[in-house]
Amino acid sequence: MIKKILVVLDTSKSSQRVRDLAINIALNTKAKLTGIGILDTPSITTPRIEPLGGVAYNIDHEDEIILKSHQHVLKLMRIFKKRGAGHDIAIKTMETKGNPIDQIQLLSHEHNIIIISRKTNFHFEAEDETDETVKKVARDNPRPIIVVPPFKKLGEDILIAYDGSLAATRSLHMFLLLGIWEGHKIHIISIDEDFEKAENIGMQASKMCNIYNIKPKLYCIKSNKNPAELIIEKAKEIKAWMVVIGAFKHNKLHDVLFDSSTSILMKNSEVPLFIHR
Repeated sequence: MIKKILVVLDTSKSSQRVRDLAINIALNTKAKLTGIGILDTPSITTPRIEPLGGVAYNIDHEDEIILKSHQHVLKLMRIFKKRGAGHDIAIKTMETKGNPIDQIQLLSHEHNIIIISRKTNFHFEAEDETDETVKKVARDNPRPIIVVPPFKKLGEDILIAYDGSLAATRSLHMFLLLGIWEGHKIHIISIDEDFEKAENIGMQASKMCNIYNIKPKLYCIKSNKNPAELIIEKAKEIKAWMVVIGAFKHNKLHDVLFDSSTSILMKNSEVPLFIHR
């Protein structure tokens, strides 16, 4: 069962959804939340070539930016705590300084899962969103992550994308162990050019769910289309609350963060993605 969730606070388009999803999961699982606000000092103090006499000005300017960023971080933490007010949820907030990826990795060891925006913004500028942070965290961190897009409204059901690979098996096992699924209807999608193979693979995932007294609805699809496209279509059809996938290289479904399949899911999924490698 999930005990502690690390919530990455920023000012991206998905930031409010990250907070809402974290609160939602905590209410359902009684997990504790840690909201981390990151002061990205390395990017602020990156050495630059300055004209003669401009060094002092640059230092003063950096100090001003750091102060404003610090104030933004404090505001984010206040908003997060206020969002959880009135609920029986344990929320802790903390400000850290340094490279965002390093700070997330450092704190992740104390938590079961990370919830993060699909494109993060630690510089508090509307146009400064990037997906580099989430890519590196998903690639290098052993913890599962939930990647949150700027969705408008979610449904209640969960879609598990399963292809029988080691990464998909790990992801499904972790998802079931954490108990995030409780209170939600489960769907499983299995895709292969051979229908019988898709059916056998889908039954594997179904049996894994049965261990937890879950009776999922199974969709076995014969297709040679890109799996990501079919996953997105099915997620829309069932009005999914979350999609569960594995993330690993050398597999058409699990290259989701590294090749066209993953890129499609990351860019176009309208619901949060639970990813574990």
